[in-house]
Amino acid sequence: MTACCRRATHATVIFFTRHGDIRIRNAKHKTDPQPLDDSCDCYTCQNFSRAYLHHLHRVGEILGAQLGTMHNLHYYHQLMHELRTAIAAGTLAETVRSFHSRRRRPPE
Repeated sequence: MTACCRRATHATVIFFTRHGDIRIRNAKHKTDPQPLDDSCDCYTCQNFSRAYLHHLHRVGEILGAQLGTMHNLHYYHQLMHELRTAIAAGTLAETVRSFHSRRRRPPE
């Protein structure tokens, strides 16, 4: 079973960001007015706070899962675009190093 499936079966909600993963159910997000990722231009980040997403997941509202899916798909779409661009430019190694250096911190 993959890590993704295990997370789904245990109802772990994780949002992926450029700076690391966010576990939105953590209590510290209960009153956090920030978006998931300040540098993300997806619908979720532009319109909803971490506090609201925390609330949606705590009460089991399906909108929380939908917004999370929208954000995570946008994140991976952007990441793949950056990797394709780096491959075409011959800078893949530098891009990968930069990616890993930004995401060194543990999940929130």
